[in-house]
Amino acid sequence: MTVGEVEVKERPRPSPDYLMRLLNEKKLMTSLLNLCGIFTHLERLLDEGKWQRQ
Repeated sequence: MTVGEVEVKERPRPSPDYLMRLLNEKKLMTSLLNLCGIFTHLERLLDEGKWQRQ
């Protein structure tokens, strides 16, 4: 590798079980924080962050 090159490592594909747990946690976080009236746009922020990491 030379200076300026970036080694790109492929991340392993997450399992369906792991993805389902993430979705459940996202729903729980969203409902808890919306219940308290804090971070009313949490779901949008989580979705935007998810797409930025890919």
